[in-house]
This record gives sequence, structure tokens and C-alpha cells, in this order.
Amino acid sequence: MTTMTEPRTLEALASELGMWATELVGSISDLERAVHSDRSRVARVLSGRVFEGAPSDRLTRDLFVVRCGRPEIDNAVFATLVEVGGRHAARRPVLEVSDEAREMVTAALEHLSSRPKGFLRSRGSADERADAVVTLARLHDWAERTGFGTALASAAALSYDAYLPSTVADGLDSIAESLGVAPRSEVAVLAAPDVSTLSKAWSAGRDLTTTLDALREDVRDRFATVRNEAVRRQLASIDIEVLKQLLPPGARLQAARDAGAHTVADVLALETHVHAIPGLGHETARALRAAALDAQRTLEQEAGSRFDADPGDLAVTALIRALWRLQTLHDTTAAIGDALEELARDIEPIGPALGTGEDVVLLHRTSPRRGQDVVRYLRERASWLREVGLDGLQSGPTSTVADDVVWDDYRKRAVLYQGLLRGVLGLEDDVEALRGGLPTEIGEAVERQRLDTAALSPDLQASLRGYQVFGAKYALAQRRVLIGDEMGLGKTIQALAVMSHLHAQDARRFLVVCPPPVLVNWMREIRQHSSLMGHRLHGPERDHAARRWRALGGVAVTSFDTLRRLDLGEEDLDLLVVDEAHLVKNPTAKRTASVAEVGERSGRVLFLTGTPLENKVEDFTNLLGMLQPELVEDLDPALMVVGARGFREQVAPGYLRRRSEDVATELPDLVRTDEWVSMTDAEREEYFDAVARGDFHSARRAAFTADPSTSSKLERLEDIVKEAASNGRNVLVFSFYLDVIDAVVARLGDRVVGTITGQTPADSRQAVADRLAQSRVPRVLVSQISAGGVGMNIQAASVVILCEPQVKPSTEQQALKRAHRMGQLNSVQVHRLVSEESVDERMLEILQQKLDLIDTYVDTSEVAKASASATDVNEARLVRDVMAQEQRRQAARAAARMSTALAGLPVDGQPTHVSSSQQATPPTPSERVKEPTTRQASHGLPRPATNPARLCTNCGVVSLDGSVCGCGRAENAGRGL
Repeated sequence: MTTMTEPRTLEALASELGMWATELVGSISDLERAVHSDRSRVARVLSGRVFEGAPSDRLTRDLFVVRCGRPEIDNAVFATLVEVGGRHAARRPVLEVSDEAREMVTAALEHLSSRPKGFLRSRGSADERADAVVTLARLHDWAERTGFGTALASAAALSYDAYLPSTVADGLDSIAESLGVAPRSEVAVLAAPDVSTLSKAWSAGRDLTTTLDALREDVRDRFATVRNEAVRRQLASIDIEVLKQLLPPGARLQAARDAGAHTVADVLALETHVHAIPGLGHETARALRAAALDAQRTLEQEAGSRFDADPGDLAVTALIRALWRLQTLHDTTAAIGDALEELARDIEPIGPALGTGEDVVLLHRTSPRRGQDVVRYLRERASWLREVGLDGLQSGPTSTVADDVVWDDYRKRAVLYQGLLRGVLGLEDDVEALRGGLPTEIGEAVERQRLDTAALSPDLQASLRGYQVFGAKYALAQRRVLIGDEMGLGKTIQALAVMSHLHAQDARRFLVVCPPPVLVNWMREIRQHSSLMGHRLHGPERDHAARRWRALGGVAVTSFDTLRRLDLGEEDLDLLVVDEAHLVKNPTAKRTASVAEVGERSGRVLFLTGTPLENKVEDFTNLLGMLQPELVEDLDPALMVVGARGFREQVAPGYLRRRSEDVATELPDLVRTDEWVSMTDAEREEYFDAVARGDFHSARRAAFTADPSTSSKLERLEDIVKEAASNGRNVLVFSFYLDVIDAVVARLGDRVVGTITGQTPADSRQAVADRLAQSRVPRVLVSQISAGGVGMNIQAASVVILCEPQVKPSTEQQALKRAHRMGQLNSVQVHRLVSEESVDERMLEILQQKLDLIDTYVDTSEVAKASASATDVNEARLVRDVMAQEQRRQAARAAARMSTALAGLPVDGQPTHVSSSQQATPPTPSERVKEPTTRQASHGLPRPATNPARLCTNCGVVSLDGSVCGCGRAENAGRGL
């Protein structure tokens, strides 16, 4: 390089530029040190800001979260990042050229610093030094022109407090490598509105979770109080004799009784003082207390979620209120609650870092785009939360609502509340309850059992409930079993389903043994719900019916007493069904011996009872021993105390019991059953006299008033009351007649807690009804239907007995609402007592016809919905129709008897034969007067040719001259007498 400049001038310029270049290199080094210091400082701060998270933390694992706000209102992390980020942004232009400038300056300085004495002593080195001077001169000129020198000087000591989200992003980006963040990571910014929404959601979600946890704990505490009191009452009803099986052999408990310990609860109340009872040995005292504690724990464990819904019990009301608060909160947060709790859990680790309303920067440590993905997810959730109304979310329901409001909601949604309680208590779904607590292996084996229901009526096939299907399969799979389902769950239906399946397998001989009062019901159930042939092996024609059954097969129904006198033939039975099986619990009774003998020659045996037997050890083992003796032999006595789970597991191969609360979701609110009874001779005589006189009301109550000591309806009513009491249920009895009420009260005695009639002052009636709720043991309230059927809350009864069908449908409906209004978890069991071949039967037929018309033409009428009278029948007309039909039926019966007498046949009012093409069940009302004609045919005797009488099979009217009857249906008048 040649120059016109004099050598001394170049040397002076080199000296001047060398000093400038040295300062420049120092400034660049100062800037690098400042940058390194900033990075180290912010890295140290942020090293505690990374959320390591668990492997399951899909959002927050390995995530940096930094709030963007003013230093004076935010934390040191943000202030540091703003400063570093701002410096980084300001230094970027300098840093972009500083490395290149430093390289050029450093090279030039090397040439200048290595020169020998005398600037131009060596030609080669002189040119290099000259070039270096020129390079430095150009750099100096560029630095002066661009202000680089000034920027470089100020960059090292730069102070920055201006805020932009990008500023913080710059800060993070500048230290990414120091933090171990993935290369080329994308800094993601969550905007302030979304941050605000998510912060509220996180806070609300935490509050909601905290509130729900507190409410659930309150429910658990309240239930424990209710359960403990129920367990205490139950223990107070268990005699200490039950514990004797758990005591040392020969232990005597008389000393404990003398000290006042008569029940298990008494033993527990003594606490450790039981050891101080005089005359009670130390070992006996220790074992007695241990057994009592075991009984208490067992009952507490097996209480499940059951409780007595009694509004008069303050502890129960507190439990219902706790459930109401929890359910109300669930209702309030239905659209958002679950998502809110999930979101709160997702962002819990970073929740405190979100702040309340500033932008937030997210940077992922291991994934370049993870921060952006998290921001996108959170932005979408924030948008959804705003749409569903996060701002209106309540933290919890008020507790100032009146008890009546809380109870009303429970009554409407009892099953929902029970499901909520089961969830809070951590109880599994009701699959185990539907299986009656059977062990898993037995339950699964039963489920695999096929069930053929072809012999059941289409209506029953369509309405067969899940637990009934399971019960039938259980009986088939286990062969010889006791089903102890609570009343109203359809044990008869399950037995018919078993018969249907066996019938499909070519089984033909089924025998049902039951008490006389329910024999009529069995015959009607067989006829109504199946295509099986029913045979009534009871009364004067039992032997002929038995021969017919042996020849044709089907379902024979007989009583315990009749069973001993029946000839069942040599062939074994396919199925023996024993209804009300608790009646054969006494092994020394003749009826028990008869049943056991028949059971020995039966392929399958099914015992049915609604009476709980688990706590009656001897009774239970006697019954189960008739079915599966090996089970009884292997029973552990220690497990037979107070229905322990281990005991149920041991007897599971032969015993199944479900309660109504176990299958509540499958039951309708009202379970109606018509209880058919056969009138006694005395009742029938009084009834016929009343019909002949046209005395409708005397005819209706003849089954009660003829002879109350042998009343067919009172006998069935008392059976229902006993079974209800054994299941812990209160009973409400309704009748239209005062003398019927008197008969019921006289029969039940001190089981009746009170009566309500028209003579009871209106302001005193509810107080009488409240006695039922206040009773600690199952009781009965008897009421005149016109007095207790309207305007009252009879809240504690879940079993209702109607002593007679009512003339108006609305009368029954209003009465049933007295109990059904309670909305118990248990569905209300309604039993209507009906005498066969009576005005009861005629009323039901006519009422059903009227109701069918109402359903067809009035069902959608708004007037009908508004007024019960719109769907009622005319009472006077109904009475006339019923009495007219009964009088015609009596006339037809008389004419039939006369015709039969002319043929020289015995008259007993009972059929002697039904052809094999007919079902051998009690004939329908229109068929009953045909019995003598049928009997003639069965004996092969000719009809009297001179008798022109004709029977109308529609209305039952007999025309002695053979003309068409009054209903005008000639096709029905073709049967001669």
C-alpha cells in the first residue's frame, strides 16, 4: 500500500489510533462481562422458577412461568428479566457488530504493536503497518459516523425499566442456553385477559374443591352420628344371649343380667366396668366385652348408606341438610364444576405464579414448541370459562334455608340423595346390593346362568326387573335356596320365572305350598303372568285336582295343612316352592316334616320369605338345613352374630336377600299389590244376605264384620303388618268404615299407635299421625280414609293397606299421597285387600273399565290434570252397576244349582273338572255359573232336555226361556244350563 503521507505523520496517527483501538477492545470486553453478569444473575433467579412437576403433570412439567408486570408491583424475577431483557434488546445492535469490529481492531493492533524501531525500517512490515493504520482509521471514521463508540460505552452500564412482553421474552431468550432450554425454543406469551380468567378459575377451582371437601366431610360426620345412633338402637334390641356363642364354653351371663346388662348395648355402656360385675369371671367379662365391640363394629361396617328418613330426628335433619348443601353445590356447578376442578388440578403448580392480570411468559425447558402448546390450551380453556359464566359461580349454597325446604327437596329426589351419600361414603355401586352381597364368584356364576322366560306373559317379560332376573337365575344355578327379599320386591314373580325356565327344559311338575290366605293370590299370579296351567289343590275338590295335576302337569298350589293329606304320586317334583317359609322353621312341627319330606323328592327347592332371619340363628339354620345341610354343618358360630359379612359369605350358596333400598333405582315409587282372599263360610253367608237385600255397604265389609276372630281379610292384614314390622316399616291402614277400623284396632292391639276418624278434631289429626314418626319401633296408624286421606302428611309409613277397594279412584289416590308424599328412599308398598267373588271384584272390573276410558279420552286433558273429580266415576251409578251384577250373578248361581239338582248331581259350589284344554284355575266371574254344566259333562251324564235356560257369558244373566239377555249380545247366550 503506498501513501502520500509522510512517515512521521503515519507514526503519529498509528499511535493515536492504537490508543483508540485499545479503548474500544476494552469497551467490548466490558460489554461482554456485563452481558455475562446479567445472564448469570437471571439464571440464578430463574433456576428456582422451573416447575419440575411429576410425570403426570401434563401441563406444568419442565415449564418456566414468569409474570410480566411493573417492577414496583411485582417480584424480583420479573424486575430482573425486564432489566436483562431490556439490556439485551438495547445491546443487540452493538453485539451484532462488536465481534467483527473487535477482530479487525485486534488484528490491526497486532501489526502496530509488533513494529521495530523506526517506522519504515522494513518495507514488508511497513506496508502491513500502513494497512493497519488505514484499517483503524476507517474503523474510527465508521465509529464516529455511526455512534458505535458511544453506544458501546453506554451499553455496558445500561439501565432499563421499560416494560413490554417482548422485553421479557428477549430476556429469556438471552439466557436460554444458561437455563438448559431446548435450542430454538419459542417464547410463548399468555395475554392478560386470559391470565385473569385462568387465575379466577384456579382460585375458584381451589375454593370449590375446598368447599366440596368440607361439605363431604360434614356429610360423613353427620351420617356417622345417625349411623351410630341407629347401631346403638339395634344393639339395644339384641339380647346378650346372642353373644354366648362367642364366649368360653359354659359361660354364664346371669350375673351380667343381674347387673342390668340385658342387651349388647348395655354391655357396651358399661365400658371397662364389665370386669367389675360380681360373679362374672374375668375371662367371661373380657370375651363378653370383646364380642359386644365386634358386634358394634360389624353393624357399623354393614350399615352401608341406610338411614331412617325421619324429619322429627334432629340428627337426621342435620344429615339431610348437609346432603342438600352438597347436592345444591353440585347443581349450581353442573356445567363447569368438574372442568373447573380438573383445570385447578392441572395448573395448581403454576397457579401462584399466574398472578391476577398481567401477561405471562411461558418457556419450556425440553421442547421448543411446548410453551406455545401450553399457552394455546390455556387460552382455549379461558375462552370456554368466559362463555359458561365463570363470574357467576357460587362458592357454596346458603345454610339459611328452612328445614321444610330441605326436606321437600329430599322427598322429591331421595334416590339422587342416596346415590350422592353412597359416593361420599366411598361405597361401590349397587351391583353388590342387587346380588344381595353374594361373593363375586357366586355372583358371576349366577350371571352366566341362562333364563328362559317364554312361559311368562309378554307384559311380565317386558317389565321383569334386573334384580328379579338375578334372583331367578340364582335359584336355578344354586338349585336349593332360600330367597329372603323384603316384601314388595316380587318373590312370586321370581318363582314364576324359575318355573318358566324349567318348563322350557320339559319340566312339568311344580308344587307351591303356602298359607291359605295367599293361595288365591298364587292362582291369580299364575293365570295372569304365565301360560302355565294352575291347579288349586285345596278344598273339597283337592284330590280330583291333584289327579288332574299329576296327569297334565303344571303348577299345583296347596296349603301347609293340606299338603299332609295329598297324594302326590310316585314321581319326583321338578320344583317345590314354599312361600312364607318362616312358617316351617320349627323342626318338630308337622307342617315342617311334610315340607321336608316333599323337599327330599324334589329336584329343586325354593323357599320364599320376606321376614329377615339373619339375627334368629336357630330359625335360620333350621330352614337352611332343610335346603343345604352341609352349609349349616360348616357354619362358624362366631360369624352368625348380627349378620356379619363373613356369615353372609358362608351362607351365600343357599341364601339371597335384597332390601328395597338395595334396588331402589329399579323400583317404582308405588308398588301396588292386590291381596286376594277367599271368604269364610260365615262371611259368605253374611255377604249373600247383604246382596239379596241390596245393601252395598254391608256387602263391602262382610269379610271384616261377619266374625272378626276368623276374618279372612284381618288374617291377611295381620300377616302384612307382621312382615312390615320385621323389616322395620311402619304401616298405614285405611278403611271407609268405622266398624272395620274397630275390628282392625282390636286385632292389632298395642301395635296401633293411634286412629284417625271423622270424629277426630281436625287440629288434632296431624298430632296423631306424628306419633308414628316418633315411635322407635315399627307401629301402625289406622285411619278412616275420608279423614286421614286428605290434607295430611303421614310421613313415616312406607306400607299402606287399603281394607277395601274404594268407589272413587281419587279417594285411593289422595290416601296414598299421605305416605307417598314423604318420597322415602323405600318405595311405598300398597296392599289392597280384595275378596274374590264379591262386590270387591265387581268394583275393580268396573273401575278398570272406567279408568281405561279415562286413559283413552281424558288422559291429555288439562281439566283432568287440574281436578281429580274430572276422572272420577259417578258413585251412585257405580253402586247400582255393582249390585245389579252381583244380584244377577246370585240369580244365575241359584238357577244353576236348581238345574244341577234336577240332574241329581251334588251341589257344593266348586268345580270338579276342567278339560285338559283349559287352565285349571278358578274360573272368571262370567264362567263361574257354568260349573254345574261342566260337571255334568265330566261325569258323562246327559243334560236335562227340558231345560231351555241360557246363560249370557258377558253379564252372567240367566234367561229361563232361552231368550237373549238384557245386554243384547246374542253370541254370549249360546250356553245352555
